[in-house]
Amino acid sequence: LPKGGMWLLSIQILVWVCDSFAYFVGMGIGRKIFKQGFSTISPKKSIEGSIGGIAFTVLTIYLINNYFQLFSQGTSTAVVLFFGILISLIAQIGDLGESMFKREFKIKDSGKLLGEHGGILDRFDSMLFVVPTVYYVLKFFIS
Repeated sequence: LPKGGMWLLSIQILVWVCDSFAYFVGMGIGRKIFKQGFSTISPKKSIEGSIGGIAFTVLTIYLINNYFQLFSQGTSTAVVLFFGILISLIAQIGDLGESMFKREFKIKDSGKLLGEHGGILDRFDSMLFVVPTVYYVLKFFIS
């Protein structure tokens, strides 16, 4: 893929933006509109936080593309925004998937290396889902 290194860095930034802003929005206004949230899978995750993660990921990919030309010249804004939504949704599915595994095995964190941050897997769980998805969707769009 063209700009492969730039894509990997951008995906990492986008996943962290999604994760961080889902947390901040969820802490700020979570469960005020949608009372139930994702309580059966991960009790602290809210739908408001999920929407916030999507919104900030879309904004971030738009800015990255405007300043660093992540997509080739002439790519429509709709395609750029589609990738923001896709990356955010897949990242959150990855995060919820890992939460589901941890709940199944009755463990709080995936490791002790990062102290109270949930472990290494918690930092990269979404990347395990996002990178292959984006790779194959890009290959589909490019070919």
